[in-house]
Amino acid sequence: MKLGTCTEWLFFHLWKKNPNSGHSCNGVFLADTVIYRWAQPYFRYFTAQNGQIIRKTKERVFIEQVEQAFLQDNTVAVLLTSQAQSKQQEIINFEYFDKENFGKFLYQREKELNSILQKFIYPKSDHNSMIKVTWSPQFCLINRKTNINNMNDYKKPLYERVSTFDGPEYLSVSDSISSPLLSSDLEQLCVNIVKHVQEVSGGNIQIIRMVLYFKVDQDNRIWLMFCTGIKVKDKFSTHPEKNRTDSPLFKIIRRDLEPVITGTENVQKVVKYNSEGQIEELLYQIENVCSNCDLFASELYQLQFEQIIESFERSLVSNEFTRLPEDLQKIKIKNDKKSELLKLNQNIKTRSKQFIHKDYQLSNYFEQQSNQQISGTQSQQEILVEKYKLVNNQKTYDQVHAEIQELCRYLDEEQEDCKLNFKTVPALILKVWGKLSEDKYKLLKFNPSWRQLKTQVCLDCYLKYTECCNLTQFERKVKTAAQNLKKKVEDQQANNILLQNTLLEINKSNFTQNFHSSLPPVIEQRTVTNGGKVSVAKTANTQQRSTALNTPPQPHQNTLEAMPQFFNKFMNQEVKPKKVPTTQKIYQNRQGLQMSLNHSSQSRSSRSTQDQSKISFDYMITTVSQLKKKLQELEDEEQSQKNQQTQKQQILQDQSEQASLLQNSKLFQMRSQPNQ
Repeated sequence: MKLGTCTEWLFFHLWKKNPNSGHSCNGVFLADTVIYRWAQPYFRYFTAQNGQIIRKTKERVFIEQVEQAFLQDNTVAVLLTSQAQSKQQEIINFEYFDKENFGKFLYQREKELNSILQKFIYPKSDHNSMIKVTWSPQFCLINRKTNINNMNDYKKPLYERVSTFDGPEYLSVSDSISSPLLSSDLEQLCVNIVKHVQEVSGGNIQIIRMVLYFKVDQDNRIWLMFCTGIKVKDKFSTHPEKNRTDSPLFKIIRRDLEPVITGTENVQKVVKYNSEGQIEELLYQIENVCSNCDLFASELYQLQFEQIIESFERSLVSNEFTRLPEDLQKIKIKNDKKSELLKLNQNIKTRSKQFIHKDYQLSNYFEQQSNQQISGTQSQQEILVEKYKLVNNQKTYDQVHAEIQELCRYLDEEQEDCKLNFKTVPALILKVWGKLSEDKYKLLKFNPSWRQLKTQVCLDCYLKYTECCNLTQFERKVKTAAQNLKKKVEDQQANNILLQNTLLEINKSNFTQNFHSSLPPVIEQRTVTNGGKVSVAKTANTQQRSTALNTPPQPHQNTLEAMPQFFNKFMNQEVKPKKVPTTQKIYQNRQGLQMSLNHSSQSRSSRSTQDQSKISFDYMITTVSQLKKKLQELEDEEQSQKNQQTQKQQILQDQSEQASLLQNSKLFQMRSQPNQ
């Protein structure tokens, strides 16, 4: 939004009545402001004596009333005009009026089509000052500029005595607000404005960023002057956020549209030490250019290494969010393809073995020379391969020596590049600090002075990296505890699944063993009954089984002859009583019981594992429900106590009223009796 649309939109929503309280925005004092449209006074906003914001439309805006309200000593009013076309940067012009020029402006001068006329608010001291507040849900930046000239020094022109953010740098001094009360009041005003706009709009408008300008008068009242930027979150937007690389031109245009009045903060020059002990500045610290996305921004913010590390470790920001230079991008691509590099290295080693054995004497000669003159860090075997190639090409020894040195340097650089790990080190730190190995990063990570180093980034990058600051310390602890608990439960479930699988395998093996060894109990039964004839029966059984298994089945030729004999034997047998169950049947019953017990234990273990995985979550849910119940009980007790107190008070009041009525009636009777 432009200056006129921003200020008018904000003033309109601050003037609207809150549906809950029926008042305008609480605690906000608006300077007397006249908004011009089409060179005519269209709206007038000001704060009444009761603290409410009043709005007058063009039918009720009279120039005579405006002149009477604005007239005062020294500086009278300020005119804000915006010179901007579509898709261009906005330029805000400030023009200050004294009594004479103010009257000429109202009655004689031609007006701009869109402009804002404001009453000048006298500062608390003799030097004019203005406060700029950049608010967002993550942070609140407060910057103040004070003019170096005295307002009562009439020898100097009016512009040099009054200008702050609109004037040149040598006319004003930027400082921080030392008063904690003033800074907290400014932040609370911004919060009240955001809440009021959200309540007035029915929750449809949520401000996520705004740039406001305030002044403090002689009575320590904070006046809202104007607004240069508002960013609103759309409640009904469901489309996902696009990556930064999708539309960089759009981002550049949006940042170029920011007004010129916003003062750029001086970037703090931080230093680092190189390997030789010399001090160097951080890389990519260019004026008005973000070190993370390399895009132009009129305002840059200081981001600490500590915040970068915290957001990276919490996986809030990935390395793809940072725009890397070409050399680091190539190294990252190489590191992502480590498997291919390993294959190439293996091919180099095998190739060296294939070629070196062809000329063993030549390799020995070069090996001696390399030990004397060449100091390479790579294995001699790989260097000898390159030497062998160069000799075959019939080059001189100096050329061979120079090319071998270049080869060693190249291999050293490749080794250093392989030490860079983009999975454990944030890409922004690698870009700003330089090539940093994983071991060195782990050492510097616990250095407090190194963690406090700052780099300059744009607003979007700053909000992304400081997203972890939205949560309070208690919420962070709860979140980490929940994540740890979830990991423990997942690990426990995996272990339980492994135990189930192992138990199933053990039971299967036991079942197969017991199933194949179901015949030995019959042989043991014969040991008890027949005594010493066991071995003969055992061997006979085994021999019969072996012969039965080895011999193929033969046709039954004597079945008809054998049938009458078998029938006679069967008829001659006497009816015997039922026998006691044999040991074979007992063993089979016991085996069945063991299998059923094993099956039941398996089911119990599976149920217990499933229940254990739910215990932690159920425990959390039960604790929360118990806390809610206790809170509800406490609230009910408090409410009941309050009701009892009110009832007691009402009873006492009724009793006192009755007593007073009785006394009055008695007095009336006493007075009436003597008269009679």
